[in-house]
Amino acid sequence: MIERTALGAVACRPLRRPRLAMFVLALSPILGIACSSSSGGGGPASGGSGSGGSVTSGSGGSGSGGLTSSASGGSGSGGATVQTTGGSGTGGPTASATGGSNSGGQTAPATGGVGGQTTSGNGGHAGAGAGGAGANGDAGVMMTDASGTKSDAAGSQTFVCSQVLGLMLTDQWYTAGFEKAPGIDDARWQLKWMDHAYIDEWANPNSTFWGIAPTSPCAMSSNSPDRVVLVALSWTILTLADWQTNVQKDVDNIKAKYPNVKQIVLMTIIRGPGNKSCGNTTVVAENTLIPSYVDQALVAVAAGSPDLVKVAPKFEAAACSDFMGTGPHLTAAGDMAIAQMVAAAFANQ
Repeated sequence: MIERTALGAVACRPLRRPRLAMFVLALSPILGIACSSSSGGGGPASGGSGSGGSVTSGSGGSGSGGLTSSASGGSGSGGATVQTTGGSGTGGPTASATGGSNSGGQTAPATGGVGGQTTSGNGGHAGAGAGGAGANGDAGVMMTDASGTKSDAAGSQTFVCSQVLGLMLTDQWYTAGFEKAPGIDDARWQLKWMDHAYIDEWANPNSTFWGIAPTSPCAMSSNSPDRVVLVALSWTILTLADWQTNVQKDVDNIKAKYPNVKQIVLMTIIRGPGNKSCGNTTVVAENTLIPSYVDQALVAVAAGSPDLVKVAPKFEAAACSDFMGTGPHLTAAGDMAIAQMVAAAFANQ
């Protein structure tokens, strides 16, 4: 049965005019323009150091961020046309380091060490920080809110049994190689899915869906997983308030059904590239665009229990051709690509 669903850094650049550069240099102590280094802890190893810069650069501040642990990344020289010395800061679970004037690199740091998985900590102006994540760092689940802010959600915590609660769409990419992907221990992962397993179904504590036998059950604690990843979907619930109400009930039921749960991760279905529709915007169940109220609802529920509930990355297909027709079902190749993408976010946990 085919299910139809509805939902499924800027680097510092050199100033080209010398006079403008001198002017900015004169004002930089006042304006606080700096490209400090950013460091991303990524495991027990510390990140390397490195230098950026294209015309004139001051020393970048050091800071400890983290993808999966709090090990300090290497410090490095910040890079820009003109800069002052960046401050130091400590990265936190919400990427709230105080060093520099903006966030570090968006998809990889500039130089030094091994690049971060998604963010490289706070520091440099517009993402030109140096110093990578530790060589043996894990990717970790990155908390993502509706504005795109990311922070480490899972740290280096290892779970005995992680259960994915999903739908047919989930089963399609999960069984396309997720448990065989690098960093995933299939003895500690299982899938519980059902066609039409929408958020209002999981909101019902008496739903028969809770009794579904898991696919590829965990070797230990299969009946009482300590982490649950909920793939949240509905194409009949269309407001922020109703989404938030139902997802909160989902979370409450997960806690009641699995009293040993230590983390709940909220995730949407796979969206189109850039979160755009891949063709059909009139048929709700054939759209690959996730409405903003869905992302906002997940963030709001997570904010109510920040130590327990996290929000997964917004996983996107690389191209509309990864979908069958207008979506949201993926092609076989699309499912395999997404299985690897999702696995990278949960690797070594």
